[in-house]
Order: sequence, then structure tokens, then C-alpha cells
Amino acid sequence: MVLREIADIKQGPADICKRWFSSDAMDLVVWLDQCNGLVAFHLCYDKAHSEHAIVWRGKGKVLAHHSVDDGESEPGKYKASPILTEAKKLPLKVIREKLLLESSELPPVILADVLARLDTGEAIDWDDL
Repeated sequence: MVLREIADIKQGPADICKRWFSSDAMDLVVWLDQCNGLVAFHLCYDKAHSEHAIVWRGKGKVLAHHSVDDGESEPGKYKASPILTEAKKLPLKVIREKLLLESSELPPVILADVLARLDTGEAIDWDDL
């Protein structure tokens, strides 16, 4: 499995560029400024089993870790939109290794920026909020 870029995705504000890379196991969505500097990212992993997301939103070292509720848990009801809910344990070392295994087609600068945030990030402890 290799993360491959999805072309022609919907963009937001003109000064921010969104890029989306996807595989069967994970998604990496990055937001870049006009100088291609990392502004934010969402790294979703374990998509097929128990999807989780690591979220970093610029300025600082805080990494938020979420479970992804896919909106399909209510039998007999229409599928709802997926939402992020709190998750406790953040296995950063394991996720970093999985990202490296799937990163052969990622632009090296994006990979380096995301890895730097994972290496220096501090996970939110939901019990402290």
C-alpha cells in the first residue's frame, strides 16, 4: 500500500492549498501556505478497522488524537456524516512507522514536515481538558 495523491480536490481559501494522499490503510490531508509551508494536517490511520485521526493545526506542538465515528452505527437510520471524537492512546511510534512504509510517493518536503511534527508533537491528554 502506498499513499497516492488524489487530484482535483475541492480547495478552500485562495492563500491555502489542500493536498490529499490516500491508500487503503491511511489518508494524509495537508494544507500548505503560498510558500508550500505546512499549515495543518490530518493523518487518518487504520481506515478499515478502527479509524483514528491525528490532527495538527499550525503554531505549536499540540497533536490532537481522535477516533473517527463513521456515522453508520445506527441500524435502520440513514448514514450520518463522519465526525471526530476523543481517543485516548496515541501510538505515535507505530503510526510514524506506518507512514514511512506508505510514503514512497509523497513529496519529500511534505513527508519531512509531517514527520517533524509527529516527532516533536505533544499529544493532548483528554483527561486534562
